[in-house]
Amino acid sequence: MLQLIVLLGGVAFAAYNVGHEVASHINPFTTTCVYGGIVFVIALLWAISVTVPKSRYWHNWLLGAGALFGWINWAIFNWTFYNQTTCPLNCVASSPWTAPCLYGASLFTLALIAGLRLNLAKR
Repeated sequence: MLQLIVLLGGVAFAAYNVGHEVASHINPFTTTCVYGGIVFVIALLWAISVTVPKSRYWHNWLLGAGALFGWINWAIFNWTFYNQTTCPLNCVASSPWTAPCLYGASLFTLALIAGLRLNLAKR
């Protein structure tokens, strides 16, 4: 249940950020939020329908990939922010601590931890 709540929060968070980008006249397909949001939607739908342990294994791989994607984006944003260069990801945040990829990566990581715990409990 925790995993579903985290993933639903991730979907809502990504939708909010994509909406903010559109309202700011930024093409969301040039930023990473829309792609993280797509993975959140896929992960949520998969988590709702998963019943087979083998499928849960691959679901955790998807969550891990989402977390890695978010943490790499955040690292790139940090690098460009502290080196005072232009962010190649079309970053919209004013600092690394307000960057959506930080919170998206955290949500993916939390969902992954919940998924791993669920796998351990099912054994």
